[in-house]
Amino acid sequence: MPFTFEYDCMRVARSILEIENIGQCALRATNEVGEDYYLIIRTSLGKSYIFTYGPIMPDIPALPPKVSCQLERIDYKEARLNQYIKR
Repeated sequence: MPFTFEYDCMRVARSILEIENIGQCALRATNEVGEDYYLIIRTSLGKSYIFTYGPIMPDIPALPPKVSCQLERIDYKEARLNQYIKR
Protein backbone atom coordinates (compact mmCIF):
# COMPACT_ATOMS: atom_id res chain seq x y z
CA MET A 1 0.00 0.00 0.00
CA PRO A 2 1.57 3.34 -0.99
CA PHE A 3 1.86 6.16 1.50
CA THR A 4 1.40 9.80 0.61
CA PHE A 5 3.11 12.74 2.29
CA GLU A 6 2.58 16.45 1.94
CA TYR A 7 5.69 18.44 1.19
CA ASP A 8 6.76 21.88 0.03
CA CYS A 9 4.61 23.45 2.75
CA MET A 10 4.42 27.21 2.93
CA ARG A 11 4.49 28.97 6.29
CA VAL A 12 2.65 32.29 6.32
CA ALA A 13 2.69 34.76 9.20
CA ARG A 14 -0.71 36.35 9.78
CA SER A 15 0.31 38.70 12.59
CA ILE A 16 3.31 40.30 14.24
CA LEU A 17 4.42 39.72 17.82
CA GLU A 18 6.46 42.53 19.35
CA ILE A 19 8.49 41.78 22.48
CA GLU A 20 10.12 44.69 24.29
CA ASN A 21 12.64 42.65 26.28
CA ILE A 22 13.51 39.26 24.79
CA GLY A 23 15.35 38.27 27.98
CA GLN A 24 12.25 38.73 30.18
CA CYS A 25 9.07 37.46 28.56
CA ALA A 26 6.25 34.95 28.85
CA LEU A 27 4.29 33.62 25.87
CA ARG A 28 1.29 31.36 25.37
CA ALA A 29 0.74 29.89 21.92
CA THR A 30 -2.32 27.95 20.77
CA ASN A 31 -2.27 25.55 17.83
CA GLU A 32 -5.07 24.67 15.39
CA VAL A 33 -6.62 22.02 17.67
CA GLY A 34 -6.74 24.28 20.75
CA GLU A 35 -3.67 23.00 22.59
CA ASP A 36 -1.72 25.62 24.55
CA TYR A 37 2.08 25.80 24.78
CA TYR A 38 3.98 28.04 27.19
CA LEU A 39 7.40 29.67 26.94
CA ILE A 40 8.87 31.72 29.78
CA ILE A 41 12.27 33.38 29.55
CA ARG A 42 13.94 35.04 32.53
CA THR A 43 17.46 36.46 32.47
CA SER A 44 19.64 37.27 35.47
CA LEU A 45 23.38 37.99 35.69
CA GLY A 46 24.04 36.98 32.08
CA LYS A 47 22.18 33.66 32.27
CA SER A 48 18.84 33.02 30.60
CA TYR A 49 16.44 30.46 32.02
CA ILE A 50 14.04 29.07 29.43
CA PHE A 51 10.97 27.17 30.62
CA THR A 52 8.74 25.40 28.08
CA TYR A 53 5.58 23.44 28.78
CA GLY A 54 2.89 21.87 26.64
CA PRO A 55 0.64 20.90 25.21
CA ILE A 56 -2.25 21.40 27.60
CA MET A 57 -5.94 21.65 26.79
CA PRO A 58 -7.33 24.43 29.03
CA ASP A 59 -10.97 23.23 28.92
CA ILE A 60 -10.22 19.57 29.67
CA PRO A 61 -9.26 18.58 33.25
CA ALA A 62 -7.01 15.68 32.10
CA LEU A 63 -3.56 15.90 30.55
CA PRO A 64 -3.02 14.81 26.95
CA PRO A 65 -1.20 11.48 26.37
CA LYS A 66 2.13 13.29 25.99
CA VAL A 67 3.21 16.51 27.74
CA SER A 68 6.66 18.09 27.72
CA CYS A 69 8.15 20.22 30.50
CA GLN A 70 11.68 21.55 30.11
CA LEU A 71 13.92 24.04 31.89
CA GLU A 72 17.16 25.09 30.22
CA ARG A 73 19.87 27.55 31.29
CA ILE A 74 22.00 29.22 28.63
CA ASP A 75 24.27 32.25 28.37
CA TYR A 76 22.27 35.29 27.33
CA LYS A 77 22.37 35.74 23.54
CA GLU A 78 19.58 37.57 21.75
CA ALA A 79 20.01 35.50 18.58
CA ARG A 80 19.60 32.23 20.48
CA LEU A 81 16.55 33.46 22.41
CA ASN A 82 15.10 34.65 19.11
CA GLN A 83 15.32 31.06 17.79
CA TYR A 84 13.46 29.71 20.86
CA ILE A 85 10.63 32.17 20.29
CA LYS A 86 10.41 31.41 16.56
CA ARG A 87 9.98 27.71 17.31
